[in-house]
Amino acid sequence: MVWRLITHKIKQYDLFIFYGAESFLAVFLLKKIFRTKSSIILHSNGLELLVSENLKNNSINEEKNKWFHFDLSFFFMYCYTSVDKVITVSKSECNFLINNLGLDNKKVFYNNLALPEVYFNNGIPFQSENIITYCGSWISRKGIYPMVEAMKIILQKHKNYKFRIIGVGENFEVLECFSDFLNQIEVIPFVEDKKELMNLYGQSSIFLFPSLSESFGLVVAEAMYCGCALISGPTGYAAEIINGQ
Repeated sequence: MVWRLITHKIKQYDLFIFYGAESFLAVFLLKKIFRTKSSIILHSNGLELLVSENLKNNSINEEKNKWFHFDLSFFFMYCYTSVDKVITVSKSECNFLINNLGLDNKKVFYNNLALPEVYFNNGIPFQSENIITYCGSWISRKGIYPMVEAMKIILQKHKNYKFRIIGVGENFEVLECFSDFLNQIEVIPFVEDKKELMNLYGQSSIFLFPSLSESFGLVVAEAMYCGCALISGPTGYAAEIINGQ
């Protein structure tokens, strides 16, 4: 990084954009060593300190078994405060920087993600069925464990409903989670085609978004656009949604 800064004559640049607070060392070099006057922007697709707080509040520590992880909160905070502007992808993250970390509201901005253009050019009439859908990685921070327990109760009570699980990969072990409800479970490991994904959403009546921490959660906007009723906690984009509006 230092060699690149030296050889590229950094003073010729008006603007630097970094992605993620892991760039704290690069920010330090620019500010303290090279003393650049150029603007530095931090773009965040998931504030590191907000993720840590959300997981801690839910008694989840996904990194406890990884020896190479260290507490970098001090350095992340240095990065947030040292850059000129911070851009996030949801209002909830923006509020966290202002209300919880004390950043100046004139320094923090958010820019919601956009749906792919195919969503507005489809003309597909959606017809929902008795399907409840989840789409995302099968990891603890996505809130999968309480979701599994809740779905067991729902599937037991409502035999005419199906639970559709999308995007969990080929190694997903459905027997470990739903051994008693296999006839009501549909697993789709990957969906690459957006129109196919839209059809899957459109067939669903309810979409589950149990994530404990999420920067934006584009699946929320996708599923709701396709007519799904959303069940979610106040995380990412879902934190901004007002029922009935």
